[in-house]
Amino acid sequence: MAIKKEKLICGKKEADIRKIYFSKKLPNFLTEIQANNKITEKELKDLVELLGKFRSEEKEITSKIAKEVGVEALGITEVAPPTIEELTTEMSEEEKTKFETWKAEVDKANETVKSIIREATQTAFAGKTVDREKWLDWGLTIANLSRYIDADRVYKDQLYRKRMIDIIDRYGVSRKEAEERSKITKEYADYKNAILFKDNLEEIIRICKKKGGYDY
Repeated sequence: MAIKKEKLICGKKEADIRKIYFSKKLPNFLTEIQANNKITEKELKDLVELLGKFRSEEKEITSKIAKEVGVEALGITEVAPPTIEELTTEMSEEEKTKFETWKAEVDKANETVKSIIREATQTAFAGKTVDREKWLDWGLTIANLSRYIDADRVYKDQLYRKRMIDIIDRYGVSRKEAEERSKITKEYADYKNAILFKDNLEEIIRICKKKGGYDY
């Protein structure tokens, strides 16, 4: 009886891709396979489906464990902005380290996404032809990093509201007047720009899907 040959996706077994995903080495893997071979539409579709399966498993297991022992006990870094307590009181050294780690992750995600947008925009303006797989790769990367962008937007919303409360406390004005005054602050500008940036990302992802000819 012939042994059934295990299916390969982008030249890798499912077990190998699982290890890559959970070892947080997915970006390097995507770069490697694109450098060595052109990814077919079928391979990319299979890869997206498999990664979606791993992501669902990860969320389910993390959720169950968090209820029992908490994510911090497991050393899992959550993509979450600082709490209101951390914003309104002086941070401990441990809290500062946690915040700096979170901010570094957010800054890296922002820079990666902006780099993709610049490349896609320059390519489009230059009238260059881009493989469908490249568009899908761009869209997949942006979608995967969106959770960092969302967390950063929440953080900037918190800073804006904190600034508005500070104005009320300092000048004794109404909430409506404080809201108007806060609109000329850096916190408000950062918050509004974060909202616009997120809206632009949704449009970029939609365009990548359309250009790639695949609705995932």
